[in-house]
Amino acid sequence: MQFTELVPEQNADELTLHLLVLTQGIAVVAHTFMDQSIVHQEVARIHVWLDELVLG
Repeated sequence: MQFTELVPEQNADELTLHLLVLTQGIAVVAHTFMDQSIVHQEVARIHVWLDELVLG
């Protein structure tokens, strides 16, 4: 599914970049601290953010 299907098209590029930055940052921090639980914790937060974004 694409962001353009979930949010107004004018916001899709910005939100896509935001999600990419979030996931890359999570990967860097988890690798630095050698702690995969960071990935699970932050991905759960991303799910909440996406749900709020889509459902309001």
